[in-house]
Amino acid sequence: MSIEKKKANYYSAKEKPAREIRKRPEIVPYTSRDMLRDFDDLMNRFEHDFEDFWEASTLFGRDTSSKTRTSIMPFTGLPSVDIEDQGKNYCLTVDLPGFKKDDVQVEVTEDTVTINAKRSHAEDEQRKNYLRRERSSQTYYRRIPLPESIRSDEAKAALKDGLLEVTLPKKQPKETKKVAIS
Repeated sequence: MSIEKKKANYYSAKEKPAREIRKRPEIVPYTSRDMLRDFDDLMNRFEHDFEDFWEASTLFGRDTSSKTRTSIMPFTGLPSVDIEDQGKNYCLTVDLPGFKKDDVQVEVTEDTVTINAKRSHAEDEQRKNYLRRERSSQTYYRRIPLPESIRSDEAKAALKDGLLEVTLPKKQPKETKKVAIS
């Protein structure tokens, strides 16, 4: 049906008499489905607002220019952790940008690795009429279970360019054998 015919049908239609129009009840029951929908809407709005909190440049009177963002909050969220099976060793790699060697502690047991990183940063700027102080503190704690026992006394760790690498020798490396497919 063409657009012109649709318009003609729409505008030429007769109005319904009042008795044919169905009235809605005055009080509409509030069901559990409505409550769950409203709760989901509220949580979605909360998550959206929380994610956008740091991105608002002047909403709260904060200067979040690139200089301030990198000096005050260079690291947010959880660092990525990778465990690689290298045969005789496991290699644990953790991204810790901005952390120094003295800020990080690594504890190794037979079946777990615990990483604890803490650092603080303070920046003062003083001019004739005002004083600005910015402080931030960051902590990271993670206990990582290992797939099999290791020799904790032979573990080694190195932190270079914000990348922590922990080498964990296995107690008894399992031999791998290739099987021919028939």
